[in-house]
Amino acid sequence: MAAALLGPGVKLVTGSASYIGAADASGFFTGDTTIFGNPAGVDGVLFTSGSVTNALPPNNSPSATASNGALGSSYLSSLIGRPTLNASTLNFKITVDPDVSAVEWTYVFGSEEYNEYVNSSFNDVFALSLDGTNLALIPGTSTPVSINNVNNGNPVGSGLISNPSFYRNNSPGVNAGGVPGPYETQYDGLTTVLKSVATGLKPGVEYNLSFAIADTSDTILDSGVFLKGGSVKRAEEEVPAPLPLLGAGAALAWSRRLRGRISSKRFQRA
Repeated sequence: MAAALLGPGVKLVTGSASYIGAADASGFFTGDTTIFGNPAGVDGVLFTSGSVTNALPPNNSPSATASNGALGSSYLSSLIGRPTLNASTLNFKITVDPDVSAVEWTYVFGSEEYNEYVNSSFNDVFALSLDGTNLALIPGTSTPVSINNVNNGNPVGSGLISNPSFYRNNSPGVNAGGVPGPYETQYDGLTTVLKSVATGLKPGVEYNLSFAIADTSDTILDSGVFLKGGSVKRAEEEVPAPLPLLGAGAALAWSRRLRGRISSKRFQRA
């Protein structure tokens, strides 16, 4: 999984990858044409707080759930201020090429907690960090990406809305006329395609990357983060100020082919 995420200008430190979580909580996706908005298809790695199979379309359930029995993450709990459960974490180390001083990666966060449990205690969260500093932030802020921090409000409860310009609704119950959501996943809501950047990196230094996601306050209603394959790479544009990062590691097991468009995706469970 770690190797699948790396692109130009970044190298994996041999033997540094490790995965912590349930075997069916992580895997690969192939051929996505809607989540990342690329008609040519996008491949990548998916980490969830439940099961990767619950990310598959169609969106025919408002509450797809798999409690996988994994422990929570103390890092995510401290980030969100509530206990977490069913954590899935990939840790690994990278080095950068001599001409690289900034690294980026591209991701989308989605969840079944949307839209009914926005502004509740079920504030599922994830982190993309380097050397302990979370870089999965609402663009232009220091706010972590989570259910309560990016949404279009709760249609059956609190009407508070947070950063809606970075949110995409995928719930058939909320879209006009009950029309199925346009994105090929079971998740009822998604962020827009987001990018994190770490600057001030130096060749010859090993940096710890970590990608982690978990349920918050309970073990139901899956959340997931889609990480674009090959997107941990030399940054494509200059960024204003140096930012730090965290860690991730992986182990691969079996694969299975699934049907449909995002259903035609192949998942390998860690």
